Amino acid sequence: MPGGPAVQDLLARLSYPWAGRQRLADAGPLLAGADALRRRVVRAARGPGSFTIGFMPGLIVTGAVRALAGRHPQLTVNVLRTSWDDQTAVLHDGRADVSYIRLPADQSGLQVRALLRQAPGRCRRPGNRPGPHPPPPSGPGITAPAGPAVQPAVNAARRQ
Repeated sequence: MPGGPAVQDLLARLSYPWAGRQRLADAGPLLAGADALRRRVVRAARGPGSFTIGFMPGLIVTGAVRALAGRHPQLTVNVLRTSWDDQTAVLHDGRADVSYIRLPADQSGLQVRALLRQAPGRCRRPGNRPGPHPPPPSGPGITAPAGPAVQPAVNAARRQ
């Protein structure tokens, strides 16, 4: 062997831990993809009459759900409450067909369209300045920052 046993031993110690870390990094998405496939097979077995809309807390989706159910009475429309941690994961793993998400969020593999903007919120600790809230600042050179955008995300893979 070129370089002798010491070089081979060094190469083995350097390459295997890296390969193991890479396999571990690859395992998460592969397992999520396999689980998503299983969910899609179960959903397909139930028939085409089911559609799930994911939403973040505080976003009102009642109108969209009623409109969809009214236009497609044969469709069972379900809603799924999501969180910051899983608002896009529900699309990738097949738990939801579409989802109302809040930005910032990982948009990879999704088609995202802006629906609305939220006004910036105000909060205060209880006991501080009781009474009505003062008006927001205004005047030359003062602008209120835009709130985070609210986006519906559609799993691009499901649309194909």
